[in-house]
Amino acid sequence: MTAITHRLVQAGEIIGIRLLDHLILGSDNDYISFKASCLMDTATETCNTDNIEQMQPL
Repeated sequence: MTAITHRLVQAGEIIGIRLLDHLILGSDNDYISFKASCLMDTATETCNTDNIEQMQPL
């Protein structure tokens, strides 16, 4: 989890909002989901570790 994601989780906890995912959008309609890539401590669903380093097309 990045420092920014961790701070978003902490801020959400203070005001009662749970952070479900952190998406980074790239060029050419690519994205990475921190939850799907097991990069979030809050991920409780099955993670796809094959795509951790790879951006996914939208």
